[in-house]
Amino acid sequence: MTDNDDTIDFSNETLRTPDNDDAVTRRMRGLEMIRKLSEAHISLAPHAPTQYMCAVGAQAGSVDLFTARRIYRAMLAAAAEHPTVN
Repeated sequence: MTDNDDTIDFSNETLRTPDNDDAVTRRMRGLEMIRKLSEAHISLAPHAPTQYMCAVGAQAGSVDLFTARRIYRAMLAAAAEHPTVN
């Protein structure tokens, strides 16, 4: 993280991936990037919700599956437009 707390610094030497890195090294660097995102309270989510995600969301919000799917997509779109960390 930087002093602003709204950006993540991935310039660390351990995160660079030269062309000659093996698969294990690349995987470890990818996991390190995910850890940094997690520390910044940023989650990775699928672009489209699964049926199960829609069912759970629909039940939690007392809405139908179609509405739950629309809510999920709207939330992802809003996050992309305003990527701030709370």
